Amino acid sequence: MDNDTLGDYWRDVSPILKQQAQEKRENCFNDRLEYAKKQFEENNIPYKLCNESIGHFNLLDNKKKVLMSFWSYTGKLYIPSTGFSDNVGIRNCIKRYKRMVGNNGNN
Repeated sequence: MDNDTLGDYWRDVSPILKQQAQEKRENCFNDRLEYAKKQFEENNIPYKLCNESIGHFNLLDNKKKVLMSFWSYTGKLYIPSTGFSDNVGIRNCIKRYKRMVGNNGNN
């Protein structure tokens, strides 16, 4: 009987928790977008905002060639030579960018 009660509780509460999490993500979206822009600028990383609605940035080298793509909404990173990453976040994205630029002789 306790399992039925607990199961009923989670069936009722689960959709509410999912909705609250979705609303929190949506409310933070613009903050994440602006924070990413600020971080790229502070770290002198040339970028192009490709799609504001999904937070898609291309990070460029000094010749304006795309080195990687970053999504501020999810924290995912795409590097053509290695593919998609897990959610790395902005700090790790910047670290990887700096390593790539350093390893490529500042392009």
